[in-house]
Amino acid sequence: MRKVLKRGAAATTLALSFIGGNEGLKTEAYLDIVGVPTVCFGETRGVALGDSYTPAECRAMFADRLAEVEAGLDRLIADPLEALIPARSYVAILDWAYNVGLGAAARSTLIRKLNAGDLRGAC
Repeated sequence: MRKVLKRGAAATTLALSFIGGNEGLKTEAYLDIVGVPTVCFGETRGVALGDSYTPAECRAMFADRLAEVEAGLDRLIADPLEALIPARSYVAILDWAYNVGLGAAARSTLIRKLNAGDLRGAC
């Protein structure tokens, strides 16, 4: 059975707006604070200095990446919990997972606490 972590179009719009706003849009590749080539809304995968994208390409890339991260969270968070996570909290978790990566999220205290039912501790 499909988990219902996806919060629908409103949450997706909120996630795109919130996370995209935090990340900021840069259409030309640059070195981030730790020296990793980055472009658009913080994308690092396959990016090389000199790469450039249109804003529309960046939005599409960002939406695809968020869908990937959301699917990963769907696998990491235990079934009974998805209904207990408020949409805004879920967007914050999605933002965090987008930034730390799914591998780090899978090993995290946050996911462990969520799966133990400790929503307050996870926050």
